Amino acid sequence: MVATFTPPATATPDIVSTQTPTATATATFTPSATPTPTATPTATPIPIPEAGTRLVWAIDDAALRYVPAGEFIFGSNPEDAGAVDNEFPQYTLFLDAFWIDETEVTNEHYAKCVQVGQCTVPADLNGPLGIEYYELEEFSDHPVINVTWEQAAAYCAWAGRRLPTEQEWEKAARGENGQFYPWGDGAAISEVANFRLFQEGTTEVGSYERNTSPYGAKDMAGNVAEWTDSFYRTHYRNLLVELTATPEPSSLYRGGVHVIRNGAWNDTDETRLRGAYRYAAPNQGYFSTTVGFRCARTP
Repeated sequence: MVATFTPPATATPDIVSTQTPTATATATFTPSATPTPTATPTATPIPIPEAGTRLVWAIDDAALRYVPAGEFIFGSNPEDAGAVDNEFPQYTLFLDAFWIDETEVTNEHYAKCVQVGQCTVPADLNGPLGIEYYELEEFSDHPVINVTWEQAAAYCAWAGRRLPTEQEWEKAARGENGQFYPWGDGAAISEVANFRLFQEGTTEVGSYERNTSPYGAKDMAGNVAEWTDSFYRTHYRNLLVELTATPEPSSLYRGGVHVIRNGAWNDTDETRLRGAYRYAAPNQGYFSTTVGFRCARTP
């Protein structure tokens, strides 16, 4: 604001002088500059991504999808078609937000980790039907297989990510409402997923457009089963208490075996493609032509 100077009113003199008055200097008022107020700095909030937001991760050029924080239905009810005991009881769980790979890690992606000495080559370089697989260019966009849990975890660590817990895996596959398959509750058929030996082996990741979860993750039914970071439990009893009291163990077996999720290219039973389907690795050091993995990341 610029100040305005108003001189005081001049009183009318009682005696009028006949002298010529001596001129008096007129004072000039120069207002001082008004200081510009300094704005109080405010933190710029980091925008929260929308569900399914896609991000390309620089380290390995993998695409990730965003799964927001919130509750979801985890597990199965006995009335659900194909449900088995190790999926009971069903819970409503709250999970913090996370990112998950859009597809399984491919041979090409995994080879980058091997080339820099942070990963070891798969335990078996051959694929389904005993044919050459890992080093053959035509399979570069197929999921890497024949990797142990340790090898999968090593890759995710190199890439600045981690293996997902089975809770994260299931939410990413089924969404909030516990739908049977990534695409919904419609039956699994050859047009939507790679299973039942339709392809006699793996397919390129993301080949089935309809096989997409509510968050944009692909191939979460069929193609290959996937490693998780969770230790196997025969049922979910007291799961909510365990997750609240103790963080999900990671990085070490501590005497247990890890959970594998999803059905694979050779599964003849479509119920194994359900988002709730789970089984335990037969032993530590297990690998198979039917098992691969994808990574996750905490924001």
